[in-house]
Amino acid sequence: MASTIDNGGGGAPLPHAHRDRTVQECLETELDSEHATIVQDIAGRIDLGVYTITALVRDTQYYITENAPLPQVARAMGIMAEILAQVQVPLARADIHVFAQYLWDRLINSGSDVQYRAGVQQSAEALGALINMGKNWPRQDSAEVVTAVFAVDGNGVLKDLKASGRLSLLKVLALLVKEYAKELKRDIGGDNVGRGLVSMAQLEKDPSCLRVLFGMYEELGKSWELQSETYVLIWESYVRYFPITLAKAATDPSVPKPDELRALLAACFVSNDIYAPEAFPRLIDMLDTNQDLSANTKKDVFDTMVACISGYGFAVVLEWAPKIWESIKFEIWNGENEDFISSSLKVINALGKKLSTNIQDWDDELNIVARFVIGILKECTGKILDSRQRFMLSTGRIIHALSCASMYMFSWLPKKVLPSLLTLWGELSLNSEKTSLLDVFNRGLQARYDVESQLMADFKANTLNEATIAYSIDGGQRILKSLAPFKERLVEVYWSALRESAAAAEGYPAFRINTIQGLASLMSMKDFLSDMERGAIIDSLNGIVLAADQRDDIFAAATVALKEVSIADPERYRTITLPHFMSKFAEKTDEEAMVHILDPLLQISCTSVCTFESKAEPDAQLLIFNAYQRCLLDLVSKLSLTETLQLVLLLSAIRRGIELFDNVLKSEPTTSSATHPYFFIVYELFAKFVVIHKGASVAYVGLKGDTTSIHRVHLRRALSLLGDIATLALRSSQTTAANNFLYGSAYFGPSRIWTLFCDLDKDLQTIGQTQMDVQRGPKDKCMVMALSMSLIAGVRREDKNRLGLHIGEVAKAMIQNVVQGDDNSTPYTRVAALEFLQVLVNKFGASSDIIPSEDGITLAEYLEKMVESTSSNTDNVQVNRIYQTLAYYTTAAVNRCDPSDRKFVKLMVEGIPKRKLGKKVAQSFRMLMAPSSGVLDKANFAIVRPLRQGRLYAYVVDDLVALWRTSPHAKLKSKYMVALVGVLSFLKPSVYLENADAIFPLLLEGTNIEDDDWTKLACITCIRTIIPFRPKTVTSHLDSVISRMTDRTRNTYFSPSDSNVQCRSAAIDVLALLTKHIEGNELMRRKSKVIIELNIAVDDMSTVVRDGAQRCKLAWFNLAEGQ
Repeated sequence: MASTIDNGGGGAPLPHAHRDRTVQECLETELDSEHATIVQDIAGRIDLGVYTITALVRDTQYYITENAPLPQVARAMGIMAEILAQVQVPLARADIHVFAQYLWDRLINSGSDVQYRAGVQQSAEALGALINMGKNWPRQDSAEVVTAVFAVDGNGVLKDLKASGRLSLLKVLALLVKEYAKELKRDIGGDNVGRGLVSMAQLEKDPSCLRVLFGMYEELGKSWELQSETYVLIWESYVRYFPITLAKAATDPSVPKPDELRALLAACFVSNDIYAPEAFPRLIDMLDTNQDLSANTKKDVFDTMVACISGYGFAVVLEWAPKIWESIKFEIWNGENEDFISSSLKVINALGKKLSTNIQDWDDELNIVARFVIGILKECTGKILDSRQRFMLSTGRIIHALSCASMYMFSWLPKKVLPSLLTLWGELSLNSEKTSLLDVFNRGLQARYDVESQLMADFKANTLNEATIAYSIDGGQRILKSLAPFKERLVEVYWSALRESAAAAEGYPAFRINTIQGLASLMSMKDFLSDMERGAIIDSLNGIVLAADQRDDIFAAATVALKEVSIADPERYRTITLPHFMSKFAEKTDEEAMVHILDPLLQISCTSVCTFESKAEPDAQLLIFNAYQRCLLDLVSKLSLTETLQLVLLLSAIRRGIELFDNVLKSEPTTSSATHPYFFIVYELFAKFVVIHKGASVAYVGLKGDTTSIHRVHLRRALSLLGDIATLALRSSQTTAANNFLYGSAYFGPSRIWTLFCDLDKDLQTIGQTQMDVQRGPKDKCMVMALSMSLIAGVRREDKNRLGLHIGEVAKAMIQNVVQGDDNSTPYTRVAALEFLQVLVNKFGASSDIIPSEDGITLAEYLEKMVESTSSNTDNVQVNRIYQTLAYYTTAAVNRCDPSDRKFVKLMVEGIPKRKLGKKVAQSFRMLMAPSSGVLDKANFAIVRPLRQGRLYAYVVDDLVALWRTSPHAKLKSKYMVALVGVLSFLKPSVYLENADAIFPLLLEGTNIEDDDWTKLACITCIRTIIPFRPKTVTSHLDSVISRMTDRTRNTYFSPSDSNVQCRSAAIDVLALLTKHIEGNELMRRKSKVIIELNIAVDDMSTVVRDGAQRCKLAWFNLAEGQ
C-alpha cells in the first residue's frame, strides 16, 4: 500500500481549529452520536488529503492483530467500513486495489486464520464502499472480489453468519453483477457466477437477503447468456420460495414486505423465456382443483400467471395458451370465490393482450391465434346457448375479459358471438333469462368502449410506434364499423327490454338496471345512433329518474347513466335534460317534491367534468356545470325575495353544486385560470340581493327591494346560503392570484368586502369607510354585514395586504357594532360582526394591529380597556355584549396561539363571579376548544394550532380548580364547574390524563349540577374517557362513581331522573366500562347494589337506555372473583 505518512496515527498534531479524532477514540466511545462525529471527522480529513487510507489501516492494525479479541476485530473493521462509506472524494486507484486485496484476502482466509473469521460482514461493507467509488474502482479486481465472496461460502463461514453479514456479502455481489458484468463473464464465466449464487442461496430465508438475491437472479436471466444446466439450477433455487409465505409482516421499514418479495420473485420467473416450460406447468398444476391451497396462495398463483403471460415472449405464451385456458375456465364457470374468479379473468385478459402483440390479419381465421380466440368464443357461445341460466353471467365476463384486451380480440366478438346472441334474444321468454343476456350484451358493449378508449389514450400519449400506427388506425376504423351491421337489432333489443322491464321492475329490478346501463353504452358510441334515437334515450332516462318514487337501485342506475350521457354530450343535456327537469321543478309546490328533482340533477351536473372536447370552448370540462348553474340563476332572477321557499332551495342547490364540483376539479383542473369558474355565480346572486341605496342621508349597500314582509328566518337562511356560496368560491382550489374576483388587478375602488360587487359612482367612493358601521342601521344594511363576513372568511392569509382594509380599524368597528348597536342590529348581524372579528384576529393577527383612531393603541389593548370598563358600566345590555365579544375574540386568539390569548382567558375567568352574567361567561368557555365548522374552520385558512389545547390547559384549568375549591358559595362553585368542564370536554384525553387525580373528584361533583344537562353529560363523558387509562384513580373513588351514575340512571314514575336520555345512556356506559377495567374483587362487593339499579334502568322509557342497561347488567352478572 502507498506509504504516504501523515499525523493521523501519531506525532505532533497539525494546527487545525479542532483536535483531530482517532480510531482509538471511536473504539472507546459508547455514545452513538459521538461515534458518528468521529467517523465523519476522519472521513473529512481523508477527503481533504491530510489523512490517508494508509494511515487509517496503520491506526486500525493494532486492534486487529492475531491476538486481538474477535469482537474488537469486528468493531475495528466496522469502523474502517463506516469511514470509507463517508468518504466523498474517491481514493486513488492504486490505494483502492491494495486495500481491496487486503479485504478479499481476509474473506478467502486461505490460512484458516481464526482472527480472519471475525469481521467478515465489515470487510464486505468496506469492499462495497470501495466499489462504489465508481471509475476509480479497478475493474479487473471485480472477479477477485466475487471469488472471495464465494469462498466465504466454500469454507463454511457463510452458514454461521447472521443475516446482516450475509446481506452485506450479497450486496457486494449484486453491485458487481450489475455494474461489472463484462469483467465477470470474461474472468470467471457466467455459469460459475450463477452456480456460486445458487450455492450461497441454499439455506437463505431472510427477507432482506432474498430481496438482493432475487434481483441478481433477475439480472442473470435478463442479461447473461448461461448454459441450460445453470438456468435449471437457478430455477430450482428461486422456485423453492414460491409462493412467498412469511409468518409475520416485518415492522422494520427496511425489511421488504411480502408483496415486494412476490413482485421480485415474479420478475425472476419472467427474466428469461427459458423458464416458461417449468413455470407454466408448475402454476397450472397448483391450480388443479385437487390442490388444497389457501386463498392467499392461490391468488399468488394467479398473479404470477398474469406476470408470466405478460413477461414471456409471444411464441412461448402462444404455445401454452390452450393449456392455460383449460386450467382456468372452470374456475370461472364452477367457482364460488369471487377473488379467484376475478383473478382468472385477469389471466384471460393478459392472454388476449399478449397474443395481440404481433400484428395479425384481421380477417384470417386460420392462423393459430385466430383459431385459439375463435375456439374460446365458440365454447362460450355454446355455454350460453346450452345453459341459459347457470353459465350466462360468468360466460359474459369471460367474453368481456378477452374482448377488451385489444382491438384484434374485440374484432372477433361481432363476427362469432353477437349473431347467435341476437337470435337467442328472440327465443327467450323469462325475465330472468333476458336479464342475464342483457348483462352479456352490456359487457360486449363495454368491451368496445374500453378498447376504443385505450386506443384514444395511446394516440394522445403518443405511445404507438411507427410500425403499429397504421395498423392501429385501421383497427380503430374497424371498431367503429364493427357493430354497424347489428345496429337495428341491438337497438330493438334494448327498446323492447325498456318496455318489458318497466312492467317487471318491481320483481326484477336487475332487468331494468341492465337495460338502463345498456342504453348508456349505446349512447357512448360515437355516430352509432341517430339524433332521434339519442334524444329518445335521453328522454327515457329523464323519465325514469323523475318518475322514481324511491331512491332505489333503478333510480341510482338511471342517474349514473344520465350523467355519463350528459358529460359526453353537453349540448343535449342543455337542450333536453335540463329543460325537462326544470319544467317538472316549476310544477312542484312542496319542498320535498322540489328536492326530489334537484338532488339527482346535482349528481348528474356537478360530480364529473365533461369528457366532451371542443376547440371552441377553452374550458369544455365546465359546460354541464355552467349550464346547470346558469339555469338555476335564471330561476333565481325571476323570483322575488318574498318567494323564500324556492329561493332557499335553489340557493342550496347552487351551493351544493359548487361544493361537489370543486372536489372534482381538485383532481381534474380546468385548462384556463384567466376567469374564475364561479365568479359569474357570485356576481349574479349578489346583484339579485344587494344594491346601493343612494337616497339615504349616507349612501349604503343594502338589500334590494322591500324586505319587511319577508319572514326573518327565511331571509337569514337565504343570506346565509348566499354567503356560503361566496366563501366556497373564494376558498376554492381554482382561486388564483390572477383570477381572484375579490381584488382583481383591474379594480381600484373601495374594497369589495363593502361594495359587495355593486358598481359605484365617483361620489360614492367613501362607502368603504361608512359601510362597516352598522350600529344604527338601516336594518337591510345590518343584514348584509353577513355577506361581507362571508367574503373575508374565504380570503387566504397571504392576501391580507390585498384586501384594501385597515385591519385594526375594521376590527374595532366590528366590536362597536356588537357593543353599541341599536335595535336595528339584530342578533344575526351581531353574530356576523363577531365572526368578522374572529377572522381578523385569527387569520390576520389583528390583535397586534394599531388603531389610529384610538391614539395608536393595539386592538388587544382596546378590547382589554373595554372589558375593564364593565366594572363601572351600568348598561347591562352593553356589559353582556362586551363579554360576548370577549368570548368570540378569545376563541380566535386561543386557536391561533396569539400572544394575547392568556390575558383574555384570564379576563373571562374574572367575569365568572359577576352576578347577572357569570353563568353565561362560564358557558362561553365551551367555545374556546369546540370544533368549528364556521369561520374558524381550517378549510377557510383559519389558524388552528395543535399546541392550543396544552396552552389553554396550562392557562386556565388549575386556576379554575383552585377557584372551585376555595369558593364559599354553591352557585359560584357551580359556575366555575361549568367553565372547567366546558374546557375539559373538548380537550384530547392526553392533555389532562396526567392530572386525572386532581380533576376526577370535580368531574364526579359535576354530575350533580342542577339545570345543566350539557355540563352533566360532559362530566360523565370525561369520566368514561378516564376509566380505561387511569383505573387506579377510578378505584379510589369507586363508590362515588357508582353512586353518581346510578343516581342518573334511576328514572321512575315516583322518582324521575334529573338527567336527559343522553346522560342516562352515558352513565350506563360508565357502569359497563367498570367491568372491563376495574379489578373484579372491588366490583364484586358492589355487584348486588349495581344490579338492583340496573333492574330499574331496564324499564326506562328510552330504548337506548333499556338496551344499554341490559348489556351492562349481563356484564355485571358475569363478574367473578379475581377477574
